[in-house]
Amino acid sequence: MKVEKVDEMNSLAIGLEFLVTSFQEVVFHYSRRGGKTFLKQKDDFPFILANIGSGVSLIQFTAFNEFQRIGGTCLGGGTFLGLSKCALGISDYNQLLQMSAKGDSNNVDILFQDIQAGDNSPYYDFDKDSLAVSLGKINNIQKDESPKAENQQNDIARSFLHMICLLYTSDAADDLLCVDLGGRRIIKKK
Repeated sequence: MKVEKVDEMNSLAIGLEFLVTSFQEVVFHYSRRGGKTFLKQKDDFPFILANIGSGVSLIQFTAFNEFQRIGGTCLGGGTFLGLSKCALGISDYNQLLQMSAKGDSNNVDILFQDIQAGDNSPYYDFDKDSLAVSLGKINNIQKDESPKAENQQNDIARSFLHMICLLYTSDAADDLLCVDLGGRRIIKKK
């Protein structure tokens, strides 16, 4: 087998165009207020795609073949795996996703409802179920060796996953484009 090196950004653009033009109901915008709206081939340019890998590249598309990297961050999938290895002793991606699916991050995260103090609170306008502080309840949780401890690990795995994903899908990123690839997502801010 011969392996060829190809440009990551060009491959991403070609793959995104293929998905949009070849499959219906795979690529969609998501808004908390409006739900899903499926992408129409050329109706949604320009947009910014957040390509989440080990880190994250932010790519501005003006057309499928017209794009440029405009920024990025070192916080991505590699951070999720690294945090999980340090805190949970686990770095297997599939195992972490299974744990996350069983977990409830609300047990370890602080939500706005946890810090709101009635109608006079400065956080009153925030959605009470929105995340305020990742892992904010950890200091108040006792280390547990009982069967509950496995649930606690699942909760922490879920919190780590939310922490990384919410960097790119927060309320500030109102309109999102998602590509459903059997559990993997490509997400962009419009």
